[in-house]
Amino acid sequence: MGEDDVPHADIELDSGAEPGEFKSRLLSLLRRLLPEWADVRDIAAEPITGGITNELTLATPTAHAPGSREGDETRRRGGGEEGRVEPVVVRVFGNGTDAFLDRAAENRAVRALNARGFGATCLATFANGRVEEALTRLRPMTPAEMPTPGGAAAIAGAMA
Repeated sequence: MGEDDVPHADIELDSGAEPGEFKSRLLSLLRRLLPEWADVRDIAAEPITGGITNELTLATPTAHAPGSREGDETRRRGGGEEGRVEPVVVRVFGNGTDAFLDRAAENRAVRALNARGFGATCLATFANGRVEEALTRLRPMTPAEMPTPGGAAAIAGAMA
């Protein structure tokens, strides 16, 4: 286990690997770290753009082992359907960024925010990244929504 009883694997993911190899290693890592992924046999690995110091990937299960019992998943996340293994976001820290970012402190800060109900839940960590809950049922506010009275109230309410 990692910090705060979050599963940890001392495995590095190479986000620059050939896409098929990256997907294979990603699935192997998720199956090792997350018990509910044990019967997942294939995934869709979709890059998420916009990261500054990290490579982000949305991993969505697409195939399960024949006869698997998805209803036995150990964690139900994000209000998903009972028995459904939910997608996750895999954050691979950028090469060399540990020279100016303390990733252990960052992971502690994320867990502290999670404990207070903020942010995507950190589900696991690995040598050069972490696995987080995918907030697939939410969307970011648009710039046009932010200055409206309803938008300001939503931001203030979330920050209170």
